[in-house]
Amino acid sequence: MYRKSTRTLLVASEGTDTLVELDALAVDPALRPLRTYDLGRHAGPDIYVATLCGAPSGVALSADESMAWVFCRSTDALAIVRLDEHRDDAPFEPSPVPYIALADAPVPRQAALGRKLFYNAVDWGTSGGLGCAGCHPDGRDDGHVWHEAHVMDIGGESVNFLGSAENQPVDVEPRGGVPRQTPMLAGRVSAEGPYGWNAQSENLAERLREGFGLHRWGPGGLGNGELALRARHLAAFLRAGLVPPPREARKLTPQEEHGRALFMSDTAQCARCHVPETEHTDRMGYPMPGFAARPGFAEEKAGQVFKTPSLRFVGGTAPYYHDGSAKTLEELIDTNQDRMGRTSHMSRNDKAALAAFLRML
Repeated sequence: MYRKSTRTLLVASEGTDTLVELDALAVDPALRPLRTYDLGRHAGPDIYVATLCGAPSGVALSADESMAWVFCRSTDALAIVRLDEHRDDAPFEPSPVPYIALADAPVPRQAALGRKLFYNAVDWGTSGGLGCAGCHPDGRDDGHVWHEAHVMDIGGESVNFLGSAENQPVDVEPRGGVPRQTPMLAGRVSAEGPYGWNAQSENLAERLREGFGLHRWGPGGLGNGELALRARHLAAFLRAGLVPPPREARKLTPQEEHGRALFMSDTAQCARCHVPETEHTDRMGYPMPGFAARPGFAEEKAGQVFKTPSLRFVGGTAPYYHDGSAKTLEELIDTNQDRMGRTSHMSRNDKAALAAFLRML
């Protein structure tokens, strides 16, 4: 939000439960914040979460721009923030932030705590400063391909997701890390398991516990019981609180009907692994040969298997494959050959019809 009277920017931080004011005229406004308004009031002996304003995600200014109203999405509250006038003759003195409770949590109690953990990054044991929603906004995906790399953390070697290969210590091999696309979560996590690109986690809670380590630098310092508690709350929210994208209820077009027939056919064999009754996946791991190493990334282990991904809402989850190497569904189908099912026999019209059907899932 731009504050014209002071030529400043107000930025709500979901991850840290703060409202930050920046100089809008600075070359790099984020380099030196002018004022940070703490909104969270965090508490909890077992799990450190916001009690009043969690995950601020909307800002509105009063007519005279002296006050900001901040919507707190994970606590369903409104914070009323008195703003610094930035005047030399009127030094700012922080005061307590009043709140208005707007509604009860729209999910059961266990999922409500998981909701706070999902949007926030303040519970170090869960996120290490990187909230789930940072890469999975509203349970969808950021469209980014990360470097899953071995790094040297305090106490030994571990695995982390890195934004670029340059973030990996120079003395750790293999260089670069293998490519892993951020998967969509909303509408795709109802099954017991397995989870993970390599089907390595037996169930959703186990995958979340592994994720607590993948997304941080340094050890979390929590025991198995503490991690399991957080994972149970998060799993409950992922299943009860994430809202899948809307899907238009209509008859398929002739092209989409043709694509559906191809998808279900014994010749193409798409539905053998992307089983319609189970979120269009059989959740099994299969070898995926024929992938060249992407520039800047490490090569995959020989014989590595990859779990069949769900195709629900696949039209909005580009790029495709575990390594994000296909930019569109058309490219995926055109370069697939017979790696996943059989598409090498298809005409150009067949491939276009299959892509059109996939976008309807």
